[in-house]
Amino acid sequence: MLCAAGFGAPSHAKASCVSGKTLHTRYGLLVSGATTTGVPKYLDGTITFNGACGLTGTVTIGEPGVPSQNFASIAGTYNTQKDGTIWITLSLPNVANVETYVVGFSKMFGEALGEETDSSAIATIDLKPQNFSNPSPQSSYSNADLAGAFTASCYGMGGGFSDLNYFSFDGTTDANGVGNITGVDDSNNNAEFYDEPYIGSYAVLPDGSFGGNVTVAGTNYGYSGVLDNNRDEVQYVFTRADGTAFVGCTAKRVLVIKSGG
Repeated sequence: MLCAAGFGAPSHAKASCVSGKTLHTRYGLLVSGATTTGVPKYLDGTITFNGACGLTGTVTIGEPGVPSQNFASIAGTYNTQKDGTIWITLSLPNVANVETYVVGFSKMFGEALGEETDSSAIATIDLKPQNFSNPSPQSSYSNADLAGAFTASCYGMGGGFSDLNYFSFDGTTDANGVGNITGVDDSNNNAEFYDEPYIGSYAVLPDGSFGGNVTVAGTNYGYSGVLDNNRDEVQYVFTRADGTAFVGCTAKRVLVIKSGG
């Protein structure tokens, strides 16, 4: 539980704006979880903190009861509490209620982890800097930034599903702006284990968001996500044909050591 890790229940009384460098630049965002009735929800994309308690972003939205929205613009606020945690509010298009999160920020790694606190869902929020080696975000990303092999840990939104993916992006861009992805899906779905190869395509947007489609065991899925941690990590969700999410993933780049001279 977060409280056991030092994340006390946040106070609704916000402190005056702290306009320092805490969460001041662009971050990759993954919110994954489910409503209290177990219906999956997600947000993934990028948000920029302006250093003065305001934020803006571009995200893909999967909210229960709302048609999925790709690359939607969002806005919000953030503020630091007395205990050092950060209170975040997000206003989403076509979603009636403002969403609220409390996160704990790691200055050493520039990351923030937390949970949704508005009682509408059981969800976590994961923020990672897009470019850890430089305090300013990379101005533009391309398919080449995803070139290489990754290992991903995934989990089913609503439970009952765990997943391990091994996959590679080829870093290419064809006439339609698309590259290729190949990999293996190693899953435990309600105690049913299987290994399935998958193939697909992807495209990276200038802000570091990416998306595409994959085919696994003859079934097509969409996915969308974001690069972060200096392009060494990606966060993404798989979606069904109707746009509902069912798996959220965090993947880290694999260092491939070549033998010989």
